[in-house]
Amino acid sequence: PEKLRPDYRRLGVEFGAPFDEVRTAYRELMRRHHPDRHTHDPEAHTRATRTTQQHNEPLQRIKAWELAKRAG
Repeated sequence: PEKLRPDYRRLGVEFGAPFDEVRTAYRELMRRHHPDRHTHDPEAHTRATRTTQQHNEPLQRIKAWELAKRAG
């Protein structure tokens, strides 16, 4: 649905992209921004934690929509 457009954009994929592509983009973002990669700097760790949360939420919404779409 149209309300997921910002979520796809947040993950850096085209609106309506296949879930495999969404998941791949998400994993790349997590590799880059995961808080464990920034333990040396508390400020960077906090930013990475916030960024990770901002990527997790869109993925969960897209995933829920995909599952609902398949279920019925």
